[in-house]
Amino acid sequence: RADYWKSQNRIFCDFCKCWITDNKPSVDFHNNGKRHKANVQQRIHDIGKKSEADKKAQNKFDEDLRKINEAAMKSYSKDISGGTDMTSRSIGHASSMNKPVDPMALPYYEEEDGPNISKKPSTSAAKSQEKEAPPASLWCEAVTDDGDTYYWNIKTNESVWEKPKEGFMTLKEYNKLNEIAIKQQEEARQTDLKYNIENADEIAAKYKREQYKKYQTITQEPKKLTESSTSHYADEYGTSIGEWQVVEQSEQTIKEVDLELPKQNDVYYAIANVKTDEPPIKKFKEKTVGSFSIDSHEIPSVFKKRKVGNRNIRKTTDDS
Repeated sequence: RADYWKSQNRIFCDFCKCWITDNKPSVDFHNNGKRHKANVQQRIHDIGKKSEADKKAQNKFDEDLRKINEAAMKSYSKDISGGTDMTSRSIGHASSMNKPVDPMALPYYEEEDGPNISKKPSTSAAKSQEKEAPPASLWCEAVTDDGDTYYWNIKTNESVWEKPKEGFMTLKEYNKLNEIAIKQQEEARQTDLKYNIENADEIAAKYKREQYKKYQTITQEPKKLTESSTSHYADEYGTSIGEWQVVEQSEQTIKEVDLELPKQNDVYYAIANVKTDEPPIKKFKEKTVGSFSIDSHEIPSVFKKRKVGNRNIRKTTDDS
């Protein structure tokens, strides 16, 4: 049976960017460490700063968008008061022509752009609707590109090939009713434009009041958000560095703790004044070598012969 080594599982700490052993003592020791707690606090602080920066950027974007809308609406109100708003008329006319018409509802014309103003339906359009509109049905006849006839429901947009039992409008009746609806929309649009031109000053003043109220609410909300964010940051991380604070000195009485140690009598020892002699000062002399009287060059160089006679040398003895 072979022995093999099995490694323990490890866990990666995202705060400290390190690996730790996957067991409870190691994990608890790491989580309770000073470095891990500091990294967690730093991560929370970075997230708070990032969210605050994103909120400021969003508020700035909303403020710029509000200024753009205000400038556009001011120019639009000037065009209405001067009667030169040809672009809005052409756009409104094109949208009304391209919008699918519901013959059953016959709604009045509603402007999609511009200030929200009160609409006054024309009585002539209502009378003509009552007189000229034939009895309507929810099913209408239609023809495909190939020439096949089918029937579709106005409300549910359901289409069938068979004739509905509750009856249907023929294609001619539907086209006639559609023409009546378009004519009524055109009349209502003309009356609305006439009303807007006659009361342009009142409409512009009303729109300015509404925009000013919105501007006040928008400007007050960022102030409340910044105050709440700064107060929350101060409560969590303390005040900023460099702020002056008054130091209050409080008198605190420190109680002496009785350690129940044995009492010792205080003994005072007198220090003896012993006179010490100063060490003698040592004087050093310089020793010089005198010159030789005999010149070394005059003496010849010779080798001294060694004396061998006095040496104790063991000699061989002959027994013969």
